[in-house]
Amino acid sequence: MYLNTHSWFSFNHGLMSPEELLRQAQAAGVRSFALTDIHNTAGVSDLVRLASRYDVKPVVGIEFKQGARLLYIGIAKNNEGFRQLNELLTPHLLDGVAIPERAPEMPDTFIIYPFTAAPEQLRPNERIGIRPKDLTRLPFSPWAKRQQDLVALLPVSFRHKQDHNCHRLLRTVAKNTVVSMLPPEEIASPDDRFRSAEEVRRIYQDLPALIRNAEQLLEECSIAFDNSDKTKRVFGESEALDLERLRSDTLVGRAYRYPNASTTVVARMERELDVIARMGFISYFLINQDIVRFARSKGFFHVGRGSGANSLVAYCLGITDVDPIELDLYFERFISTARKKPPDFDIDFSWKDRDEVYRYVFKKYGDGQGRADRHLHHLPVARRHPRTRQGRGASARGDRCTERCFDFAQHKRRPRVLRTRKTERDRQWQWPRQGGASSGAVCETPHRHAAPVRHPRRRDPRERIAVDLLHVVAPSAEGVPRHAVQHARSGGPRLAQVRSAQPARAGAYP
Repeated sequence: MYLNTHSWFSFNHGLMSPEELLRQAQAAGVRSFALTDIHNTAGVSDLVRLASRYDVKPVVGIEFKQGARLLYIGIAKNNEGFRQLNELLTPHLLDGVAIPERAPEMPDTFIIYPFTAAPEQLRPNERIGIRPKDLTRLPFSPWAKRQQDLVALLPVSFRHKQDHNCHRLLRTVAKNTVVSMLPPEEIASPDDRFRSAEEVRRIYQDLPALIRNAEQLLEECSIAFDNSDKTKRVFGESEALDLERLRSDTLVGRAYRYPNASTTVVARMERELDVIARMGFISYFLINQDIVRFARSKGFFHVGRGSGANSLVAYCLGITDVDPIELDLYFERFISTARKKPPDFDIDFSWKDRDEVYRYVFKKYGDGQGRADRHLHHLPVARRHPRTRQGRGASARGDRCTERCFDFAQHKRRPRVLRTRKTERDRQWQWPRQGGASSGAVCETPHRHAAPVRHPRRRDPRERIAVDLLHVVAPSAEGVPRHAVQHARSGGPRLAQVRSAQPARAGAYP
């Protein structure tokens, strides 16, 4: 009956990882609950992946808020409902569009409004959530006669009441204030935890239908992700023709790279082609070659880097410009028969050229419309450094002088206010504080079934979801106009942009 559960991906609010939520639910005898993080779905993939280990049925959703005020909770009935929730959240995360006070029609979701902000008329998929604090006011409300539209709403954010102090500290840091000035509406209730079935029945003893309604709602919901391999296997008409094309293009490139190819080069090329064919990565090389050819035809400077530089085939196709024979680079570092997933080619483009490359990729390999929602940034999780968390803790308690003057990591006489138990300090270090970005992946189809789209901040977590990714990388610091500084024999430093410089063989590669 838990329809409003928060993990630590409700940044600066929740305290438990998705697995810890499952562990706590199992200990409390809970068979199903809905993970509804605040404006975030980063914990969904872990929850779905791990739920079977704890014999818990996972249900997912999103909590929509306006500042500290709860607007409503969206719970997905199925994968299509999850997509609808993601599409509702995306404009807010991307462009700051205000979340509507009334949820739009999303037939594959359940929408739960707080008792204090319930609309006068409900759609068939909408409910009113009744928290324990609302029970005293419910008898005097018109909703008292419409129990079929009411559900028990028991938020979960903590393991136990002792976690509430940590929650208050996180909320204080998030609002950049001090604990004594934190508004009450910013703080969750100390009772936001999993409870035993007996305790829940005791709370709603006069309204047992609300518990049944919540349980029925969870029974109608399900979520599952397709984690099968979605690697694009064919570039042209068939794999056989693709292999013939790859070999032909590699031979043309070999004649350009090695006019007098040695037996070492020939043997290396044949070995790589054999491994590429056996691993099923033929289309992978041809797609990257196609992207690079397009960029070269436009005069776009690019750099192929990373472990892809270990491939002689990639060098002959013009994807990279590093000679693996001259530098004695091992192909197995890039592709090995012991690894099933293809490694990624990292191809850097200038920030001025990158969008046109994306448009080409989306138009050719997508739906032909060049849709921008196929550009992915992986969302990693940034955690607080030990020194930072103690400094911010001092600020939250109003001790700014201490924050500036003490070496918190080593000073043995640090103020009492900072002396927390080691286990608590270790837990604080683990809590996520914000999302980041791994710049540059593109996917063939918009994966709104997996997560909402947001502007990024640096690399990983939800890569366990199998999506069709192709890296066209240009991190924020790369591709920006560079400046050369001349010191020697000049009247002073002289700056000159070097952005317009072109590669030596731009456009010359076959």
